[in-house]
Amino acid sequence: MNSENDKWRRLAKRIEAELTELEKVTGRIRDGWERFRQTGDDFYTDSTALNMHGFYSGTERVFQLIARAVDGSVPQGANWHRMLLDQMICEVPGVRPAVRIRLSNCWRTTGVSVMLSGMSIPTILIRTK
Repeated sequence: MNSENDKWRRLAKRIEAELTELEKVTGRIRDGWERFRQTGDDFYTDSTALNMHGFYSGTERVFQLIARAVDGSVPQGANWHRMLLDQMICEVPGVRPAVRIRLSNCWRTTGVSVMLSGMSIPTILIRTK
């Protein structure tokens, strides 16, 4: 096997693993929010907030994987989080398209999808009633 092909396979597997974890986190977010709506207990809003942070962190890890493996660099410094987002939304001509992030403008549906080299990685959606 070609080591370049192995590199992309490893990247795809790592991204898939992160997305699997993000699916679990979205389930916890959905369940926590629904329980808050049923009970009004702040414990569930705290749980939901913690899991929302986990969702963001997992999404950021996917972006770091792409930045390191495809772009060849991950931003450094105090504003690296913002710089990473800016890096992902920009196309790198001849290398990769912009990483597409789809987020709704309301709490009812939140989703992230990643497009890389023409390969679509499934959209993750959080749906609440």
